[in-house]
Amino acid sequence: MRRYLSLLLFLWTAPSVFAGYNIDSLFMVLDRTIDSAAYFINQREGNINRLKEILENNRDPDYRIDLLDSLFHQYVSYQSDSAMVYLNHCIEESEQLGSEAHNAVYYRVRLAQQFSQSGIYYDAAALLDSLDKEKLSPSQKYYFFRTRSNVGFEIANQTKNERLRRSEMEVWRAYKDSILKLENYDSDIYLQSLEERLRDEKKFEESLRVNDLRLKKYSKPLRRFAIVASCRYQTLKQMKSPRDEQLYWLTESAISDVRNAIMNQSSLWELADILSREGNLDRSCRYISFSWDCATEFHSHARTKQISPILNTINVKYREDIQRYAQSLKVGMWILALISILLLVSLYFVIKEHRRLKQAKHVIDKKNEDLSAAVNALDESNHKKERYIGYFLELCSVYIDKLESFRLNVLRKAQHGQLVEYLSNQKIMALKEADQESLIKCFDDAFLELFPTFVEQFNAMLRPDSQIVPPNGQSLTSELRVFALIRLGIDDSAKIAEFLNYSIRTIYNYRTKVNKLLVIPKEEFEKQLMQIK
Repeated sequence: MRRYLSLLLFLWTAPSVFAGYNIDSLFMVLDRTIDSAAYFINQREGNINRLKEILENNRDPDYRIDLLDSLFHQYVSYQSDSAMVYLNHCIEESEQLGSEAHNAVYYRVRLAQQFSQSGIYYDAAALLDSLDKEKLSPSQKYYFFRTRSNVGFEIANQTKNERLRRSEMEVWRAYKDSILKLENYDSDIYLQSLEERLRDEKKFEESLRVNDLRLKKYSKPLRRFAIVASCRYQTLKQMKSPRDEQLYWLTESAISDVRNAIMNQSSLWELADILSREGNLDRSCRYISFSWDCATEFHSHARTKQISPILNTINVKYREDIQRYAQSLKVGMWILALISILLLVSLYFVIKEHRRLKQAKHVIDKKNEDLSAAVNALDESNHKKERYIGYFLELCSVYIDKLESFRLNVLRKAQHGQLVEYLSNQKIMALKEADQESLIKCFDDAFLELFPTFVEQFNAMLRPDSQIVPPNGQSLTSELRVFALIRLGIDDSAKIAEFLNYSIRTIYNYRTKVNKLLVIPKEEFEKQLMQIK
């Protein structure tokens, strides 16, 4: 009882809105507004870009969600796909933050609302039915009730399943009632639902008084004004009020939509439908074309589906004019087609010859590159061969000189009877060790020049904590030297021991030790060792 008394008091005290109706001049305003649509779109794009720049440079979690929410509101009636992208970002970041100020459930409600605006009604219903509405604040519940109500109404109107239709109509009525039970005159969603309920009950005067109050809250050219004006038109339409009065509010709504760069608009295409039925084809065609472009930009299948029948009606009316030009266009098309065929044939042969020459040039260039690489490799190989031949000859000469000196000393000592004493001299014993070290050093230098990355590639096959690193970076360790000889093809442990002056047991121990440090199978190790370059 108390609720109905407050409702009657509200309807009685709400003032009536009066306006003069000069439709022709208002149409001219709408035409000029459409001409300036690019300006309003650029304004919105500028706002979006500024918000994106701020978002990119900000790391504060709460502020980032506020910025993402602002970007969603910029896109909500502008580009559906982008609006859903930023809503998903809001959901992700609000869940990570876990703040009561940013409710992920609320953002999912808005996501479902965006699904509904894009015509994805069943996904919207599934998402809404999966949410816990008790986690929503009272103001957020308006969006939940309103969205689920609208989705239920659309599904009921589209489905061929009678059982589903009845179920969704019950959902629609239940959530419409839920909005009205909240009874908050500060909420426009509540007032809109109240206005629609009164209109459905044929209480048109009361419905208009609710609309009067809403008009006081939202002035031109606010986006919400366009919605309020459209609601007023719907009531006047059902009242069968004068044509100019109806079109006045519908046109005002369309103007506000264009000025706010709204792509998900309904007033303009409905106005185009009325004008096409009245025979004003030029203006109707212009309005419906603009509405179609907006719906395409918004990516709404539902809106394009609504506009399509109107486009078809206008198309039928223009078809007779188009047929008059059909014959002349056919002749021109045949001539153009013949010329195009000739051009395409010529172009085919030109492209074919160009590709053949290009492929030939590519083959020649590749062969030149291969030849150049082979020449460079051959030069390098010859250079190394010359250097090591000279080095080998020099080494042989040194050892020949040493042998000759040793032979003369032996003869001299033998003549004086000092041969045994001479051969047992420590210097003679050290001479062999020095020669052995010199030979090892020569081997290390030569091998590392031939295989400069041997140490790195070898260690890559060992565990990180068991790397074998030469002490001075310019020679090999005993273990590395064993496997260097194996790389050169000397796999016999006896020959390796003889060359390095080690025992066979020592060589075996080195090989066993390294095998335990491998990170790859032993069989793979031997194969990769021989592939080191």
